Amino acid sequence: MLMANHIKKIIVAFAMVFFAAGASAYPMLNFDGELNYNYGSGEFEITGALTGSTDITAPVGSSFSLRGIFSGLGANTNSFMTVGEFSGVAGNDLEIAGGSLLAGELTGLEMLGINGFDWGVLSARFTPTAGSLQTSFSDPSDFFALTLNLSTVFSGEMYNKNFSGLVDGSLHSRAIAVPEPGMMALYSMALLLFAGFCWRRGLRAG
Repeated sequence: MLMANHIKKIIVAFAMVFFAAGASAYPMLNFDGELNYNYGSGEFEITGALTGSTDITAPVGSSFSLRGIFSGLGANTNSFMTVGEFSGVAGNDLEIAGGSLLAGELTGLEMLGINGFDWGVLSARFTPTAGSLQTSFSDPSDFFALTLNLSTVFSGEMYNKNFSGLVDGSLHSRAIAVPEPGMMALYSMALLLFAGFCWRRGLRAG
């Protein structure tokens, strides 16, 4: 368990450094919160608050919410990793401060992770539709988050039951020099592979 916690901290540190390296001059909002998935309705929801911002004014503590509907397992799901795909909901998929700061729609929302582990990544493309910060994110923007301490582990059956967990991530303008979502997913999987390698070595050493 101690080894797993260290690995999670390493993943978070890698991700934060990765974004900080290219995010110094463009709008970015950071947030954390809780996620819940309801098997009965298929609805996936994140509720939390802003924890900081870059090159933009947004009150820390402003409410953050995101919703999606599970639409099925992605084509890349296999015996090694699971990719869950989500479609939009009626109304706004993402809202900050109830929509007064920012609101809009998400496309390509995916949650992926290595089977047998209780953490992974979320990614999506964001299109703003309302809010005082809309013009700052008027270009296509990206949503990226780490999912940690899930109450289940990644598998092809994980969406057949309710689960919850923690989320730590950001919403940023695509003017930032970061990879496309597909490449971001590859980077994320590389981090997860590294985590799995370290974890298994820790088990052998123990």
